[in-house]
Order: sequence, then structure tokens, then C-alpha cells
Amino acid sequence: MYFKNFPLIDYPYYNIDKKRILKSATNVTLRAKFSEYMKIYKTNFSDYTITDTERPDTLANRLYERPDLHWVFYIVNDIINPYYSWPMSNADLQSFINEKYQGSSFYAPDIWKDKNTYDLFRGTLEQLDQSTTFESLEIKSKYINTLKKDDVVKVSFNGAFFETTVIDVNSKIYEIALERKLWDLNSGSQRYIYYEVDIFGIEYCIRIPITRVINYRRYSPQRFQYISEYRDPQMIFQDGITTYDNSPYNFFAFPFTPESLGDGKFANSQEINRSFADVFAIEDDDGNYMDSSYYVTNEQYESDLNESKRKILVPKPQVVESVLKQIKEIFIG
Repeated sequence: MYFKNFPLIDYPYYNIDKKRILKSATNVTLRAKFSEYMKIYKTNFSDYTITDTERPDTLANRLYERPDLHWVFYIVNDIINPYYSWPMSNADLQSFINEKYQGSSFYAPDIWKDKNTYDLFRGTLEQLDQSTTFESLEIKSKYINTLKKDDVVKVSFNGAFFETTVIDVNSKIYEIALERKLWDLNSGSQRYIYYEVDIFGIEYCIRIPITRVINYRRYSPQRFQYISEYRDPQMIFQDGITTYDNSPYNFFAFPFTPESLGDGKFANSQEINRSFADVFAIEDDDGNYMDSSYYVTNEQYESDLNESKRKILVPKPQVVESVLKQIKEIFIG
């Protein structure tokens, strides 16, 4: 029913004898748009919240007893791609998240900042073990920037090695996403990523310290928030946010409310000069990280996005025929 309102065009093609032939066909490349003035008359429409597993055709059948009117919801709500703009069921959403955010996330604070240096070892990865001594040099992080998707690296947890593949590198939050293995997360603090690189014609192995491991990327941070507002991962915390004991590492369990002495002064404190990404990645002496209320995970982001698609505008059953008649008059190409 939807496409019968579209104009016909002459579609050229060549037959087996290479003769050019014109055939009339519906011009499906056009986009129909619902006129905004129709939406002004709110009495003709109802706000509706799509329930879990509800499809456009089942909704049209329930409201109008005509499942073929499913396209009306797309037109009224400016939905271009129903596969992505219609909310997924909870089961489909979980499958989508698992597929999109495969692998594990590893965090190495400051590895993209030139001020930091990391150990550089000459030799092959197979030689790197607890008993081998190598010539240790300092290398600036600009060389680590060469780490990219599909690179093969080895990960060490207290001497045990896992070979895996880089899925993604996110320099904004110091995250290296790797194909997930059976990581031993309880093997102690000696955790590294070993990355081979050719520098000046010499093969080296860069050892990158791991400060945090998230075994499933669905739980990795999607964005950072402070006072309910999005914050750039590299943005330094606002003035007045402070921490105790003159240490940049021990404010994780203390959500930025130190005792005030008045006049902008705080008891035994200093201003934080680290970014959200710094604070998230660095582990303090007690094994704590940034308070989870200051970041949104990939899973929560996708869930919130899916929920935002549930509220739509639907024509009331008693006026749907009138609306259909007007829709036919306001198709535009």
C-alpha cells in the first residue's frame, strides 16, 4: 500500500541481445515525508510507548485491525530506517551489545602523553619471561601510537602469556580493546601488554603496563559525566574539586566533597589536576578506581538509546482513514 502512492519512472535495462529496453517501475528511491502541519492537530494523535517485543505490524493490527498500515508510524515519526529506529526487544538488545562490544578492555594511563616513558626491550616476545634480563631503554609514547587495530600482541599476567589481537585503540580514554581470552584477573599486579615494533630497522618489544582490565567491553565506559553533564575524557576536573592527603590517587572513594573551611579553602586537600580518563584508568593503593556514578558504560549507553526510541506519535483509530487520505496528498520527492 505504501509504495502505490509513489510515481512511476522509466527504468532502462539491456536484454540478452544487448538491446536497450525501458520498463515502467515504481521510483522507490524517493523519500516520503509527513507534513509538519498535520502534527499541529494534537487531538488526532496519541503519545504511545512501544512495549518489549512489539512490532510495527502488530501495533497497527491492534490499533487499526490493519497490519499493513505499519508504515504509518514511520511516516508520522520521521523514521527512515525501521531496523535501527524502532526499539529492539530486550533479548535482541543483549545480543546486539554482545556482538558490538566483543573482547576485553585494557587501560594504560597516559600512554598517549609524550611526558611518559615506558620500558623498551630488545628481543622477541618468546624470550620474555621471569628469568630473562634485557637491555632496558626509555622510549617516548609517540612510538606506542603505532599500536592499531588487528595488531597481534601478547598480554602478561604475572608471567603467564596470552597472544591476542587488537580490536580497537581509543586514545581519549587510554583504552586498548583486545580479543577476549581466559584472562587470569587474580594473578597480581604485574600486568603488561607486549607490543613488537620496528624502530630504525631494529625490532623491539615495548612493554606497556596495564592499570585496569575489564573482561567484557560492554562494561567499558562510553562517556564520562559530572553533575549530570557529559565531560570530555581529556578535560581536567573543574576548579574546586579536591582530594585529601595531597595525593592524586586516594579520592576515588570520596566523591569530591571534602570538609570546607570557608573562603574556598578545604581541610588537608589539594586541587585535582587530572582528566576523567586519568582518574578512571589509574588504580589507587586500595585497588579502587573512579566512582562508577561518573561514567556511563557501553551497555548502559545502548540501553538508554534503545529506550529513547520507545515513545512515538500514533494517529488515533477514529481518524486514521482521514489521516491516510491527507498523507497521500503530501508525499514529496
